[in-house]
Amino acid sequence: MILEIEQVKISDNYAQVDSGAFFILSRVEVSET
Repeated sequence: MILEIEQVKISDNYAQVDSGAFFILSRVEVSET
């Protein structure tokens, strides 16, 4: 999941802010799991 998010960040350079928020949400999900 983290790798996918990182790839999205590189692909969506203009959407870095969005990726940042998604990254935090994903990290929380991983922690819960």
